[in-house]
Amino acid sequence: MVENWFAKDFKRYEHKLDVLKAKDEIRFNILHKERIDIIKNLYKQVFELNELSIYLIMPDEMQKQFNLNKEELFKQSYMLSHKLQMYLLENTIYIPQILEDRIAGLCYTYDSAAKSLMKDGSEEHKKAIEAFNQQKIRPLLNDLRDEFRRLLGVEFYDKMIKENV
Repeated sequence: MVENWFAKDFKRYEHKLDVLKAKDEIRFNILHKERIDIIKNLYKQVFELNELSIYLIMPDEMQKQFNLNKEELFKQSYMLSHKLQMYLLENTIYIPQILEDRIAGLCYTYDSAAKSLMKDGSEEHKKAIEAFNQQKIRPLLNDLRDEFRRLLGVEFYDKMIKENV
């Protein structure tokens, strides 16, 4: 009789633990999806900044061919950089510290370089933005892509393919 009572009691606690486990899994899945969406949006915004930096350093003739207005490009780049910074601040809890620092530094440096280019439009400033793009923006895009893939578990398949080749 005591054994039967303990068995029933045990099953009741086991059921409560299963319910708690299911709730935790649901909460974790929701947070995981939010984090994936945030990394995805950061990637998109940094990609747009990359694209704008390419337009900014285009020769004037090419900008005219594509009907690009320099002042409008500068405005867009400032607005995008600011938007990226605000998005980063809103979502900092979801992002690894090293990526947060790199994105914040990227925005600050980008704004400074764009202002310098806007002042005089010199080739020296264009080259500085081009180097910044290659050394900072593109590697950050790669790292955001890798973080996104890691969260999705895609790197596991990439690794398997590389090992089998």
